[in-house]
Amino acid sequence: MNGPKTRYDSVDPALISRINEMEARFDRVAQEPGNPGLAADLEALRDYMESGQWRKDFEADEAGKVPTYVKCGVLSEDGLYNLLESAGSLRALAKATPVDADLLRPKLKHRENDSHKGDYGHLLIVAGCERMPGAAVLATGAALRSGCGLVTLHSTPRTLQACVNSFPSAMLSEAGGDHFCGIPDGIDRYDAIAVGPGLGRHPDTATALRELIDSAKRNGIPMVLDADALNILASERDLLDNLPAGSVMTPHLGELRRLVSFTDDEDKEAAVLGLCRRTGSVVLVKGYRTRIYTPDVGCFENTTGNPGMAKGGSGDVLTGLVGGLMARGYSALDAATLGAWLHGYAGDALTKECTAEVYSSRELIDYLKTGFTELYLP
Repeated sequence: MNGPKTRYDSVDPALISRINEMEARFDRVAQEPGNPGLAADLEALRDYMESGQWRKDFEADEAGKVPTYVKCGVLSEDGLYNLLESAGSLRALAKATPVDADLLRPKLKHRENDSHKGDYGHLLIVAGCERMPGAAVLATGAALRSGCGLVTLHSTPRTLQACVNSFPSAMLSEAGGDHFCGIPDGIDRYDAIAVGPGLGRHPDTATALRELIDSAKRNGIPMVLDADALNILASERDLLDNLPAGSVMTPHLGELRRLVSFTDDEDKEAAVLGLCRRTGSVVLVKGYRTRIYTPDVGCFENTTGNPGMAKGGSGDVLTGLVGGLMARGYSALDAATLGAWLHGYAGDALTKECTAEVYSSRELIDYLKTGFTELYLP
């Protein structure tokens, strides 16, 4: 793991990887309990767990520092009904690494003197409809503050007009009609795609989102998925298995509940980590102390932000910012952690200046500069 040491840093990464692999096999069986092709995987895993070898492996690594109460899942004729309940694997990975300036500064990208806008990435934003143009405008404005070289908004005519009035440096791509119903030409020119804010849930939009995800995956373009894009994923769950590698999902708690089932915070940790492994994506769960979950290196907890940001449009700003950072060349994890911290830092600066009550999500965009300044010019 990167960042500050935790009590789990001494655990052999190969062991964590081995347990994660076993849990991933359990996840697959849980999704397809009658699939005979998984029988060999399942039998080997069950033998490993029932033999007690897992405990020997676990206790052999830094005995006394690692929890030793991993419990074996139990199978019935109907399939898996009790996934591994583990403070030794899932709980260890859920021990969050704080996201702060010290963690982020070594990851910052810098600019060469002899460079141009094409060197810094091109983000495509697919957002907004005739009823909800503002979300797309906020996402676009934040992307333009991310450091990426070019930002194109693909949306409806009304949304594009609102955008150009507020952010004239954005490039525009018109979607016919009053909602997203088809992907723009030349997808391969983009370095990242952010989709979802204000998109709506028209049946044509769901079809177009499927086409967009397929095209992004074929071209190896990572995506940031938020808002209605996540709601569509929740209703058309096969899309979860087709997300491009290195993508980011940014649900709030309500959207997360549509994607995965959980009953309490511990159950949520397991469910979100399972979603990460299934999709190969980073999942950024928005809220107090936003958490960023990964398929393979555990969980990170943001240290910035405050209740003044609990206003409409704040999430749209975050989506555009994370998308712009990915287009700029940051990995999914680095874009998510850096984006969450910068977003929260902007809110903290506004709250300090004018209290948590009075600023809007639009003002967060202009205050993104405060976090960048803190990181680049401490």
